[in-house]
Amino acid sequence: MDATEICHRRVLPAVMVFALGVLTADFANEHRERETLNLARDQAQHCQASLLDETERRSRFQRMAHYAIDQGNQCREQLAVATLPLSLPIAQAKGGK
Repeated sequence: MDATEICHRRVLPAVMVFALGVLTADFANEHRERETLNLARDQAQHCQASLLDETERRSRFQRMAHYAIDQGNQCREQLAVATLPLSLPIAQAKGGK
């Protein structure tokens, strides 16, 4: 066997197997990086959706609290108005006698 034949039969296949191993490892690393990025993107989207849900929940709670305060103020005003006519005739009756 001469040097060319040794190169073609032994060295070239070994180099090709090594190159294939390097390409496979590179592909595996790229695939793993892509999967990691996709997972991170999904988690970020989930966190963003959770944050929006929490913001909406807080906003809804604040609206309900403002509505309850407004209702309480209206009740207080209505109570003040409702008791006002009851005391006026009595005061006028005493003043009129």
